[in-house]
Amino acid sequence: MDLGDQSFENMLSIMAASDIGVLLYDYRRSFGNRFQQPGRLTEYLRAGLAVISTPFPSAKRIERDLNSYVCVGGYDIQELGRALESLFHQVGKGEVSRERIKHYAEDNLSYEPAADTVYRLVMDLE
Repeated sequence: MDLGDQSFENMLSIMAASDIGVLLYDYRRSFGNRFQQPGRLTEYLRAGLAVISTPFPSAKRIERDLNSYVCVGGYDIQELGRALESLFHQVGKGEVSRERIKHYAEDNLSYEPAADTVYRLVMDLE
């Protein structure tokens, strides 16, 4: 379902009412997504959504860490369908913890832990 252009406030409402987010970036052609994660990923995980995405570098690590994250090779309809069905059943059985996903994002994807590490490194240099 393509909702077209939405305001940020509307997108937050939509995410809050959703269970699964989908990110199908062509990471091989996108310089930014090859070396960093898409901003939408952080938004989905901070909202506690299960996620299906293409395997940009940090996605593979997240997939290993969270049972509610599935990487797919691209735009193959059968593969996407299997991933969506798998997450749909996990959500329906209560096997996906929105709180765990939110805590994972907070602990692993937020700026603050990285900034603290950089700050300590800089202070050690002085």
